[in-house]
Amino acid sequence: TTPRRAAPPLVGSRPRVLLLGETASAAPAAAGELPYEGRSMWPVLRAVLDLPVDSPLHVTQAAVMSAGVAIWDVLANVHERGRRAAEPARPNDVPALLQAHPDIDTIAFIGGKARATFAHHQPTLMGAVAQGKLSLHVLPSSSRANTQLIAAKAAAWHRVLLQ
Repeated sequence: TTPRRAAPPLVGSRPRVLLLGETASAAPAAAGELPYEGRSMWPVLRAVLDLPVDSPLHVTQAAVMSAGVAIWDVLANVHERGRRAAEPARPNDVPALLQAHPDIDTIAFIGGKARATFAHHQPTLMGAVAQGKLSLHVLPSSSRANTQLIAAKAAAWHRVLLQ
């Protein structure tokens, strides 16, 4: 089977923060589907933005972008639950995204694994971090495997995303 196409970055008009997961969500396959559906980050982001827990995804995504947060993934490999990647890891072109959106000065990783994968695949950007041009933050994983309460995750995310 051919690999599924990754979702493009979710970017508003003036992002300041780039929120990165590790592996990509599949691009929407059908009309009416939204990118990043089914990801565990949405309940945390709703809490960060003080949105109702049942806010529709399109409302949540618009609020995230209005807050200056862009969403993407370190890798272009599509995350498929329960399957090991059969292909080599392919990084997304994060440097090009940062060049296109120069107001982004903070990268927030959803968990330590995303941060480690980024460091491995983006050594040039790690140089920008060393020069103080970019700040990196590891946020608590939004996964249900991280048993922290959503409120605790949201508090940590809020400090970075809405600084």
